[in-house]
Amino acid sequence: MIAISIASIAVLVILGWLGIRSKWKVFGWAILGLVTRATLGGIAFLHMISEAFGETCRATKEWRVDDYHLVLQECLGWAGPPNYPVHLVLDGDRITTTTGWTDSCTITFIIDRSDTLHFNVCDPKLDGTGR
Repeated sequence: MIAISIASIAVLVILGWLGIRSKWKVFGWAILGLVTRATLGGIAFLHMISEAFGETCRATKEWRVDDYHLVLQECLGWAGPPNYPVHLVLDGDRITTTTGWTDSCTITFIIDRSDTLHFNVCDPKLDGTGR
């Protein structure tokens, strides 16, 4: 969205410059100013809306299993009930996230289409991998 706005500003600057060179200088400057203000105002408005209606999360539980770090978060958006994503972290990098648990003790992460990890969080251990 921002890239499209920046591209449109560039095109409008070029068109405004071409209009300013001709006999319609005042009209060209006015259009250029209005379009630039509208575009920048639109970007600022979208940024404010995304901040106002963003999602707030807090870590509620953490597990350490081998080299992996599992983080359960409680996230609340501007509407609806909270959701509870679980993030799989390895060496400080988030690998993947899951939002569903298979049961109360086992959390399954899908790394890619053919690779899954199953963690038992009641007795912190890696239950296995699937390929």
